[in-house]
Formats: sequence, structure tokens, C-alpha cells
Amino acid sequence: MTAVAPLVIKCDGIWVGWPGIQLSSQNEPIPESNPNDQSPTAGLKSSQVEAILVEPSLFSEYYNGCCNGTFWPLFHSMPDRAVFKSTTYEAYKAVNEFFAYKTVDALRKCIARLNRDGKTDVVPIVWIHDYQLMLAATTVRKVNDFTCCFFTF
Repeated sequence: MTAVAPLVIKCDGIWVGWPGIQLSSQNEPIPESNPNDQSPTAGLKSSQVEAILVEPSLFSEYYNGCCNGTFWPLFHSMPDRAVFKSTTYEAYKAVNEFFAYKTVDALRKCIARLNRDGKTDVVPIVWIHDYQLMLAATTVRKVNDFTCCFFTF
């Protein structure tokens, strides 16, 4: 979030992702940032955050199982440490699909807001960050033809 927050703020966009805090429900509001905050995320409004909450055991299978147990070792030249389990990959696919559809919903809301403000020529860009969401871009493109960027290092 830190890397893209200034762009989201400047372009009046929406950040979609796991908020890094445990909310009790999808309806619980994201707290507004401290006005004295000097971090790169300062100025990001709660209305610009679409929190993705995944049931904890599914999240663990997805993140600890597939992302960290399979992909991380493979992408860091340690294939002998990779663990392959169909259950963790199924969780990975499910969470990616969930993220993708939440992203599409957020984009539709953002486009509607921009159109109301007379900004009808704006082309939304979806920035998908890192290997935890490799499958999400495909689902986003299937649902609607948005411009997608993918970044990993």
C-alpha cells in the first residue's frame, strides 16, 4: 500500500487489498488516518480503501500454504523447499477470484463516481502487486477489459 498510496490519493482512486488489520466484519469502517501522519499513506481516505477480508483458515491456506510454502521458494531459487498441496492451491485460486471480483466492483464504483464528476474519459488502471495475486488479473480481464499492470520483484 505504501508504494501506491500517493498515486491513489492524487488520482482519487481506490486501493483494494487486505488492510493489514483484523476487522470484525466487511461492514466495519476503515479508520481515518491521523491528520499528523507524515507517512506515504497519509491523506488516504477511508472511502478510498476497499478492505478485502478473507476467512482466517482460507487466508492461511492461501498465504502461508501456497504463497509462502510453494511460490516463495520457487521464485527465490529454492525449489527443494517448495511444498505442493492441492488444498493450498485451491485456496490460492479462491482468494485470487475473490480479490478480482472485489476489484471489479470497486472499479465500477470509481468509474460511476468519476462519471458523475464529468470525468468520462478516464481509463481505469488496475495495479496488481506481487505473486500473491497472479491469477486475479485474468479474472479481472474476463469480467471487463481494464488495463492491468503486474509488479513483482
